[in-house]
Amino acid sequence: MTNSKTFTFGFWLCVLLTLFSIGLGLSPFFQDSTEREKNIVPFIGLFFLLISGSQLWRDAKRISINPYEKTITFIHLFTRKVTIYNFENLEGYVDLYQPSKGGSYRVLYLVKGNKYIEKISTFIYSNVDEMESEIKEIKYLGLQQFSYIKSIKILFRQDVFIEK
Repeated sequence: MTNSKTFTFGFWLCVLLTLFSIGLGLSPFFQDSTEREKNIVPFIGLFFLLISGSQLWRDAKRISINPYEKTITFIHLFTRKVTIYNFENLEGYVDLYQPSKGGSYRVLYLVKGNKYIEKISTFIYSNVDEMESEIKEIKYLGLQQFSYIKSIKILFRQDVFIEK
Protein backbone atom coordinates (compact mmCIF):
# COMPACT_ATOMS: atom_id res chain seq x y z
CA MET A 1 0.00 0.00 0.00
CA THR A 2 1.36 3.41 -0.99
CA ASN A 3 0.24 6.76 0.41
CA SER A 4 0.84 10.15 -1.16
CA LYS A 5 3.41 12.51 0.31
CA THR A 6 2.90 16.26 0.12
CA PHE A 7 6.48 17.30 0.78
CA THR A 8 6.66 19.48 -2.32
CA PHE A 9 7.35 23.14 -2.79
CA GLY A 10 4.10 23.53 -4.77
CA PHE A 11 1.81 22.23 -2.04
CA TRP A 12 3.37 24.34 0.70
CA LEU A 13 3.51 27.38 -1.58
CA CYS A 14 -0.27 27.10 -2.08
CA VAL A 15 -0.78 26.78 1.68
CA LEU A 16 1.39 29.82 2.43
CA LEU A 17 -0.13 31.95 -0.33
CA THR A 18 -3.62 31.09 0.88
CA LEU A 19 -2.77 32.08 4.45
CA PHE A 20 -1.02 35.25 3.23
CA SER A 21 -4.06 36.18 1.12
CA ILE A 22 -6.38 35.80 4.09
CA GLY A 23 -4.05 37.94 6.23
CA LEU A 24 -3.75 40.57 3.50
CA GLY A 25 -7.52 40.77 3.09
CA LEU A 26 -8.10 41.20 6.82
CA SER A 27 -5.12 43.47 7.63
CA PRO A 28 -6.83 46.86 7.05
CA PHE A 29 -9.41 46.01 9.70
CA PHE A 30 -6.82 45.35 12.41
CA GLN A 31 -4.69 48.45 11.99
CA ASP A 32 -5.15 52.14 11.35
CA SER A 33 -5.91 52.33 7.65
CA THR A 34 -7.38 54.92 5.38
CA GLU A 35 -10.83 54.37 3.96
CA ARG A 36 -9.27 53.74 0.57
CA GLU A 37 -7.02 50.98 1.98
CA LYS A 38 -10.02 49.38 3.68
CA ASN A 39 -11.76 49.26 0.30
CA ILE A 40 -8.90 48.13 -1.97
CA VAL A 41 -6.64 45.82 0.07
CA PRO A 42 -9.36 43.22 0.88
CA PHE A 43 -10.07 42.86 -2.86
CA ILE A 44 -6.39 42.27 -3.58
CA GLY A 45 -6.36 39.63 -0.83
CA LEU A 46 -9.52 38.06 -2.26
CA PHE A 47 -7.98 37.92 -5.73
CA PHE A 48 -4.89 36.06 -4.48
CA LEU A 49 -7.08 33.86 -2.28
CA LEU A 50 -9.11 32.80 -5.32
CA ILE A 51 -5.97 31.84 -7.22
CA SER A 52 -4.02 30.03 -4.52
CA GLY A 53 -7.00 28.80 -2.54
CA SER A 54 -8.75 27.26 -5.53
CA GLN A 55 -5.60 25.30 -6.44
CA LEU A 56 -5.27 24.09 -2.87
CA TRP A 57 -8.97 23.29 -2.54
CA ARG A 58 -9.07 21.35 -5.81
CA ASP A 59 -5.86 19.36 -5.31
CA ALA A 60 -5.53 18.85 -1.54
CA LYS A 61 -6.21 15.13 -1.36
CA ARG A 62 -4.53 12.25 0.36
CA ILE A 63 -4.10 9.33 -2.01
CA SER A 64 -3.81 5.68 -0.97
CA ILE A 65 -3.13 2.99 -3.54
CA ASN A 66 -3.76 -0.61 -2.58
CA PRO A 67 -2.44 -2.86 -5.38
CA TYR A 68 -3.71 -6.02 -3.64
CA GLU A 69 -7.32 -4.83 -3.51
CA LYS A 70 -6.73 -2.95 -6.81
CA THR A 71 -8.14 0.32 -5.49
CA ILE A 72 -7.12 3.98 -5.41
CA THR A 73 -8.62 6.05 -2.62
CA PHE A 74 -8.75 9.85 -2.67
CA ILE A 75 -9.57 11.64 0.59
CA HIS A 76 -10.11 15.39 0.38
CA LEU A 77 -8.10 17.07 3.14
CA PHE A 78 -10.76 19.68 3.96
CA THR A 79 -14.13 18.04 3.31
CA ARG A 80 -12.95 14.50 4.21
CA LYS A 81 -14.92 13.20 1.20
CA VAL A 82 -13.69 9.72 0.24
CA THR A 83 -13.71 8.53 -3.38
CA ILE A 84 -12.59 5.00 -4.21
CA TYR A 85 -11.79 3.76 -7.72
CA ASN A 86 -11.29 0.12 -8.68
CA PHE A 87 -8.58 -0.50 -11.24
CA GLU A 88 -11.06 -2.46 -13.40
CA ASN A 89 -13.47 0.50 -13.63
CA LEU A 90 -10.86 2.83 -15.11
CA GLU A 91 -10.04 3.03 -18.80
CA GLY A 92 -6.45 3.83 -17.93
CA TYR A 93 -4.22 6.75 -17.11
CA VAL A 94 -2.37 9.37 -19.12
CA ASP A 95 0.77 11.32 -18.52
CA LEU A 96 1.36 14.98 -19.38
CA TYR A 97 3.62 17.86 -18.51
CA GLN A 98 1.96 21.11 -17.45
CA PRO A 99 3.94 24.32 -17.88
CA SER A 100 4.62 26.74 -15.05
CA LYS A 101 6.93 29.69 -14.50
CA GLY A 102 9.56 27.44 -12.95
CA GLY A 103 9.48 24.92 -15.80
CA SER A 104 6.98 22.12 -16.14
CA TYR A 105 5.68 19.46 -13.82
CA ARG A 106 4.43 15.96 -14.47
CA VAL A 107 0.79 15.03 -13.99
CA LEU A 108 -0.88 11.63 -14.16
CA TYR A 109 -4.62 11.67 -14.85
CA LEU A 110 -6.92 8.73 -14.24
CA VAL A 111 -9.30 8.29 -17.20
CA LYS A 112 -12.88 7.06 -17.03
CA GLY A 113 -15.49 7.64 -19.74
CA ASN A 114 -13.09 9.79 -21.83
CA LYS A 115 -12.79 12.18 -18.87
CA TYR A 116 -9.75 12.91 -16.77
CA ILE A 117 -11.31 12.26 -13.36
CA GLU A 118 -8.45 12.52 -10.86
CA LYS A 119 -4.92 13.84 -11.00
CA ILE A 120 -1.66 12.94 -9.37
CA SER A 121 0.74 15.84 -9.81
CA THR A 122 4.41 16.36 -8.99
CA PHE A 123 3.45 19.95 -8.08
CA ILE A 124 1.54 18.58 -5.06
CA TYR A 125 2.98 15.10 -4.38
CA SER A 126 6.63 14.16 -3.96
CA ASN A 127 6.21 10.43 -4.69
CA VAL A 128 4.39 10.33 -8.03
CA ASP A 129 6.83 7.76 -9.49
CA GLU A 130 6.23 5.46 -6.53
CA MET A 131 2.46 5.82 -6.90
CA GLU A 132 2.69 5.17 -10.64
CA SER A 133 4.55 1.91 -10.00
CA GLU A 134 1.62 0.77 -7.83
CA ILE A 135 -0.94 1.33 -10.60
CA LYS A 136 0.98 -0.59 -13.28
CA GLU A 137 -2.03 -2.89 -13.80
CA ILE A 138 -4.04 0.08 -15.07
CA LYS A 139 -3.62 0.56 -18.82
CA TYR A 140 -1.17 3.32 -19.72
CA LEU A 141 -2.77 5.47 -22.44
CA GLY A 142 0.38 7.41 -23.29
CA LEU A 143 1.95 10.83 -23.02
CA GLN A 144 -0.51 13.58 -23.94
CA GLN A 145 0.26 17.06 -25.24
CA PHE A 146 -0.68 19.94 -22.94
CA SER A 147 -3.06 22.62 -24.17
CA TYR A 148 -5.00 25.31 -22.38
CA ILE A 149 -8.23 24.19 -24.06
CA LYS A 150 -7.66 20.67 -22.74
CA SER A 151 -6.96 22.14 -19.29
CA ILE A 152 -10.28 23.98 -19.29
CA LYS A 153 -12.10 20.82 -20.39
CA ILE A 154 -10.46 18.89 -17.55
CA LEU A 155 -11.44 21.59 -15.04
CA PHE A 156 -15.11 21.37 -16.10
CA ARG A 157 -15.06 17.56 -16.38
CA GLN A 158 -15.66 17.51 -20.14
CA ASP A 159 -14.66 14.70 -22.51
CA VAL A 160 -11.01 15.00 -23.52
CA PHE A 161 -9.63 13.46 -26.68
CA ILE A 162 -6.92 10.97 -25.86
CA GLU A 163 -4.10 11.02 -28.41
CA LYS A 164 -2.63 7.67 -29.33
